Amino acid sequence: MKIRQTFHSPILILSDTMRDTGQVRDVLDGEFDNISLSSDPENMAAEFDARPADVLILAFDTLEKSERNYLSLYRQSAKLPLHPHRTIILSSKDNVAASYQACRKKLFDDYVLFWPMYYDRHRLAMSIHLALSHLADRGVITQPDSTWQKPDEIFKELCVSIKRAIGTPDIQELQNQPMGGGLAVAERKITFDSVKTLPIVMIVDDDEFMCKLLGDILEEAGYQILVAHGASEVLSTIRKQLPDLIIMDILMPGVNGIEIAQHLKAVPRWALIPLIIVTGNSDHNIVNECLKIGVVDFIIKPVERTGFLNKVRSALQRN
Repeated sequence: MKIRQTFHSPILILSDTMRDTGQVRDVLDGEFDNISLSSDPENMAAEFDARPADVLILAFDTLEKSERNYLSLYRQSAKLPLHPHRTIILSSKDNVAASYQACRKKLFDDYVLFWPMYYDRHRLAMSIHLALSHLADRGVITQPDSTWQKPDEIFKELCVSIKRAIGTPDIQELQNQPMGGGLAVAERKITFDSVKTLPIVMIVDDDEFMCKLLGDILEEAGYQILVAHGASEVLSTIRKQLPDLIIMDILMPGVNGIEIAQHLKAVPRWALIPLIIVTGNSDHNIVNECLKIGVVDFIIKPVERTGFLNKVRSALQRN
């Protein structure tokens, strides 16, 4: 007789109704034995901090609720910003396309078609296994099951590819090269190192044209660019790569630039990233509110290239 294996990695199911969290738990019951439920948005941060989870399942009935509650959790939790985790949103057939796009934009890590009824009761469990496997591959949790490990050969091949890409030479190859060959290797390595040290600037604006305009100016000036079009994208991007400077518009749908700035300043590891606000409104109340948050400078639209780059350089020197 085959004994069913259970997995002990902590999982937190979030929703605004106990019925929905219970329904999701029932689907997973028997395969995962460390599941917590939270159906009160006011207490979600405290519940996560009490039992940090490796996988968050957002079981809200709309994508907007998932985004807003995840943002709120990220802002209020003391542990979530520093705790490696994966997010899975449960989608209905009506918003599955939007859920797909949200994951493509890296707002969340995965989605499962679940509402109003789950068509494949094993699909959510599979997504959790893949999420835990991803965390294990990064070395942030113990591998839950050896059957999910990727072959060592993949890692070895990746290391070889990286060495070739950055020009790390093999001793035997160096011995067989003419005297001048080492200079080419050194030049390639210097070029690679210089790319690594380029300042990273994040542009936050829901206007595609403005993102392209500022991005083109910054790239021509030698900066690396990250782009986010809203609060969820900011959180998703900054979790994976920390920018040296953030340039952000104020007027955006949903969570505005000031609210995003307040959230960033509330998280210790992000609080020191300098912020420049881009606005078409120089109202004193807005300026004062931004200064209280810790914004280092303002750019008034329309953007003038030389003045813009001077402000960017000045802000980066503060970092």
